[in-house]
Amino acid sequence: MCTVQEKNDLTSLMAIQESKKILNTFFIDHTEDLAEANTSLRLAIEEAEVFTAAVAHDLRTPLATIGICAQAVGRHCGHGLDALCRSHLSNIQAQVDYMNQLISALMNFSRVSRSEIRRQPVDLAAIARTVTTQLRLGEPERRIRFEIPERLMIRGEPFLLQEVMDNLMSNAWKYSAGRDPVVIEVGAEHRHGKTVCFVRDNGVGFKMEDAANLFKIFKRLPGTEAFQGHGVGLAMVQRIIRRHGGSIWAESAAGQGATFYFTVHD
Repeated sequence: MCTVQEKNDLTSLMAIQESKKILNTFFIDHTEDLAEANTSLRLAIEEAEVFTAAVAHDLRTPLATIGICAQAVGRHCGHGLDALCRSHLSNIQAQVDYMNQLISALMNFSRVSRSEIRRQPVDLAAIARTVTTQLRLGEPERRIRFEIPERLMIRGEPFLLQEVMDNLMSNAWKYSAGRDPVVIEVGAEHRHGKTVCFVRDNGVGFKMEDAANLFKIFKRLPGTEAFQGHGVGLAMVQRIIRRHGGSIWAESAAGQGATFYFTVHD
C-alpha cells in the first residue's frame, strides 16, 4: 500500500502533468494565432507596397502632364502673356514641383517602415560631415559654424540613420535662417547609462507646448509658415528611431534654438 507521502507525491505529479498539458495546449493554440497574425501582417505590408506604388504612379503621371503643358504654354505663348498670366504659369510649375517632392517624401516615409534593420557600427559624425557639405553647396553664402566630434559611434542600419541625420541637420539649417552666424552642433551625452545623441541649433526654436505635434505627419508648428517643408521629415525620423528600439524628443524655447535628442537600442 502507498503511504500518505507517496499519495501526495503522486497527486502532485499528476497535477504537474495536467498543468503541462494545459500549457502545451495554450502555446500550440497561440502559436497558430501568432502565425496567422504574421501572415496577415505580411499580406498587409505587401498590399500597402502595391497601393503606395500605384498611388505614386497615378499621381505623378497627371502632374507630369500639367508641368509639361505649363512649360509649353510659357514657351510658345509667353510673348503674348501679361505679367499676371506669367505669374500664374510660374505658380503652376512651382506647385507641380512641390507635389512631386511631397510624393517622394511620402514614398520615403512608407519605405522606412519596411526596410530591414541590419545593425552594424555607424559613425554619425562622419554622416554629419557629409550632410554639412551638401548643405553648404546649397547655400554657400550663409555663415555657419558646425560643431561635430571626431567620432560618434552607435549601432544601427546605416541607410536609415543617414535619413535621421539628414532630416535633423536640414531642419536645423532651415530653421536657423537669419541667424549670423548659424551654429549647428552634433554630439552625445550619457544619461542613466545610455548614449543620447543630439542635434542642436540656434534657430527660431518653438514653444514646448507645441512639442507634441513635432512628430505628427503633415503638422506644422505655429510660426513656421514662412519655412518650406512637407511636414513628413520628423515623422519619418521618429519612425526610424522607434524601429531601432529607441526614442526621440526635443527641447526648445521660442527664439532660443532647439535640440533634438534620440537614442537607439544596442
